[in-house]
Amino acid sequence: MFFNCINPDRELYKYVLFRILAYAGLRIGEAMALEWEDIDFKKRLISVNKTVSLGVHGKLIVNPPKTRASRRDVPVDSETINWLKRWRIEQPDYVYGYVRLSTHHQLLFTTKTGNRFRVDKPRMWLSTIIRNNNLAPVISLHKFRKSYISNLLIAGVAVSTVQKMVGHTDPRITLQIYARVHQEQEVEAAEKLAKYLKTGKK
Repeated sequence: MFFNCINPDRELYKYVLFRILAYAGLRIGEAMALEWEDIDFKKRLISVNKTVSLGVHGKLIVNPPKTRASRRDVPVDSETINWLKRWRIEQPDYVYGYVRLSTHHQLLFTTKTGNRFRVDKPRMWLSTIIRNNNLAPVISLHKFRKSYISNLLIAGVAVSTVQKMVGHTDPRITLQIYARVHQEQEVEAAEKLAKYLKTGKK
């Protein structure tokens, strides 16, 4: 429902950014720091090796990830790669005076003047999309990441693999999410059993 509320023909950069959050589980600072050289189209990998944060007086600061575990290569699905390819082609038409001298250090997401977005800008986009389309529940940017982790666990991906993919230093963080997902599945299983015993239908 959320992605149906973004028109990729008009706001492709927003569509691609939120898709990276939902389908690769990156933190918003990691996503906003991405450069095209961080995308391996052949291997379908996103290299997470830096993050953007808001410093003193609103200055944007680019730093390496805080922990060794946060520095990682995240595999992504072919559809996400196709959206990235499309954005790479269309980006020069979006940025005024865009000149591609090389792919090195060219940001994936910039303003129309080619500058970095403030890291709080996507939060404003998210709030506007939710409000204008009456979406519920109201979620934060971080919920995209939690949803990504939960869905990996529901799909049966090993906790150790999920921990590596999302860059958790402490496995207890991943295990806490796993415990919550497991509990929700147990409740759902109980409801399904009750329905089956009552109606004989799955």
